[in-house]
Amino acid sequence: MGEINCNFCHRIHGESVFFCNRCHFFDIEVP
Repeated sequence: MGEINCNFCHRIHGESVFFCNRCHFFDIEVP
């Protein structure tokens, strides 16, 4: 997959999300 942009996980105007959970499920919190 390579390097991804920080904005995929860390949102400026919203809650951060774990990018990989778009296709998979991991019980991980993104700060």
